[in-house]
Amino acid sequence: MARNRKMAVVAVLVTMGMLGVGCASAKLLNYDQVSLGMSSDQVLSVAGKPNRIYQMESTGQGTVLPTPAGTTETWFYKSGLVQFNNGKVVAKAQKVP
Repeated sequence: MARNRKMAVVAVLVTMGMLGVGCASAKLLNYDQVSLGMSSDQVLSVAGKPNRIYQMESTGQGTVLPTPAGTTETWFYKSGLVQFNNGKVVAKAQKVP
C-alpha cells in the first residue's frame, strides 16, 4: 500500500514538472546540444540551470516512466526535462508545441 502511494506521488510530481506547474520561466536551452551520456556539468553549460530537481530511487520495474534501477535525478525545465543515472544523461524530453 505504501509503495503504491509513493508511486502515485512520484507520478504527480513528474507530471507537474512536465507540465511546468509551479515552475519559473527557465527553458531548456539548446535541447539539440544535450546528448545522452553527458555529465551534469556539461548539461548546465549547454542547457542552463533547471527550475526543479527531483531525485528518485527505483528498482527499474513497474515505474511510471521507464527508469533504470538505482537512483536517478531528473532536472525539470519549463520546456523539457533531462534525466541522469550515475551522473550521466540517460533520457531527455522537450515540450511539443
